[in-house]
Amino acid sequence: MKIGVIQASSQSDKNELLYNCVAKNVKRHGYEVINFGCFKEEAQKYSYVETSLEVGLLLASKAVDFIVTGCSSGQGMMLACNSLPDVICGYISNPQDAFL
Repeated sequence: MKIGVIQASSQSDKNELLYNCVAKNVKRHGYEVINFGCFKEEAQKYSYVETSLEVGLLLASKAVDFIVTGCSSGQGMMLACNSLPDVICGYISNPQDAFL
């Protein structure tokens, strides 16, 4: 399984942490994790709407099987992603939700 990590520019400072957490927790399953950004050093800024379009393209093209994403609150990204065809996005607000 290929897992993508991508988030809106408002969360670029958390990109490395998010990527490392995902990679660490799926390593034992042998999954590949790909970091699509957004990165701190990028001059271009992406909103959650723009990032959700990237999520849709990555999933539709089968470049990845699953994506971990987010924005400032997470709710905007969830709504934007759920408006795309064949995309189901959930909102995880705390570690207990993620565990479940």
